[in-house]
Amino acid sequence: MHVMLKRTIAAFTMAALFLATACAGPDQAGNENQNADAPVTATLAGGSPTGMLFLVCSGVSECVGRSYPGSSITIVPGGVAANVIRISNGEVDAGMAHSAMLFAAADGLAPYDEVLDNTATIAGLYPSTYQIIMKEELGVSSFGEIIEKKMKVRISIDQPGSSTAVAFERLLTQYGVDRMEFEAWGGSILQKNQEDSASMLRDGLIDGYAMQTLCPARSIQENEVGNELVMLAIEPDIITGMIDDFGYAPTVIGKGVYGFMISDIDTFYTSTVLTVPADASEELAYKLARSLVENLDYLRQIHIGLSDLTPLSMTQDLGAPLHPGAEKYYREIGILD
Repeated sequence: MHVMLKRTIAAFTMAALFLATACAGPDQAGNENQNADAPVTATLAGGSPTGMLFLVCSGVSECVGRSYPGSSITIVPGGVAANVIRISNGEVDAGMAHSAMLFAAADGLAPYDEVLDNTATIAGLYPSTYQIIMKEELGVSSFGEIIEKKMKVRISIDQPGSSTAVAFERLLTQYGVDRMEFEAWGGSILQKNQEDSASMLRDGLIDGYAMQTLCPARSIQENEVGNELVMLAIEPDIITGMIDDFGYAPTVIGKGVYGFMISDIDTFYTSTVLTVPADASEELAYKLARSLVENLDYLRQIHIGLSDLTPLSMTQDLGAPLHPGAEKYYREIGILD
């Protein structure tokens, strides 16, 4: 009787647990909302500790912490081109990338030597505008003039493998030349980071530099003091080629953006996008998207380049599909149909 009583109690207990679980709904049984308010723990790949990417990553981390108290976001150095590899390989939980780099990775185009398609997006945060400044004394107004006249200019294009450097090589291709030709006629291409490039211009060691970042860029603003500068335009047909071949988008740098600009300048941009592995959990993607939207007022204050950020713009010009978890959130708030 004692054994039978134990078995009866055990059977009753199991049945009760099964019934409770079956009636509990997705919060307890299906895991759908089981961790709805749980803190987020993730590694986020950014950029240089002194650059804009790190600042934005810090803002993203703050947003997550505000929406999910107790969260732990570890920001690690990186770059918008290299981050795509790390994200696709699952080496980090999330990272900042450029839409043009995601576009290239999906087709295995340079700077990638294989298809990297394990990427999905959470939000486009700001446009990284391609900007080429030169000393006014050179007497040029567009990059095409430098190519056409085969000018012996010294230009820094950021570090090897950076989004800026990749775009510069692509620009040369659109103009029908390559790096070897540029240097053969006496031009000089250096690959220094943005801070070093700005210092070298001030010291007269280079004639100009390129950068792909928020507009206005701090280093250019700082170089306005004591230097006569000009922002080079990119010819319309070249911009079209950059759009069609590499996934960039057209934009205009308004004449009021920098004090030395006297007219609008045509160029192109790529979106800076918060990206995750395509196989990341729906929970992580959902929470990242929700954190950004819920703290949008804070996020807009980080830099003037983010001041026009909206939930709708966060879903546009991404370079890779939205992660289903992020898409689910945007649908819930009515941004997507």
